[in-house]
Amino acid sequence: MRPSLRCRCVATLAAGLLLAVLAGCTASLAGDWRLASSKPNRETFAIDQAHFGRDGTYSATFTLDGRRIPEKGSFQFTGFKLTFRPNAGGSRTYNAVKRISELELRDGERVVVLRKS
Repeated sequence: MRPSLRCRCVATLAAGLLLAVLAGCTASLAGDWRLASSKPNRETFAIDQAHFGRDGTYSATFTLDGRRIPEKGSFQFTGFKLTFRPNAGGSRTYNAVKRISELELRDGERVVVLRKS
């Protein structure tokens, strides 16, 4: 039995909508963000500041295990995960939740909350 034209059209529209929503997630972070809080503390895990471009690029200053790291690269935000891909190589993925003007990133027990400035 062949799917009807109507079913195929609905499936195509749904797939297109899903892609548009996911692509829109990355753009929803565009702008400047500043550290609001970090857990367990700022010296262990923090993103002091970050700039996210609409084109999927970022520049940020991270603090990871006592080391401050200025970084540039590309990012992808799916609405649930934020992946940083530094120009220097590698990648880091965090569980992420965006609220109106806050972005919460989790790495196990480590939590960073950024506020849009």
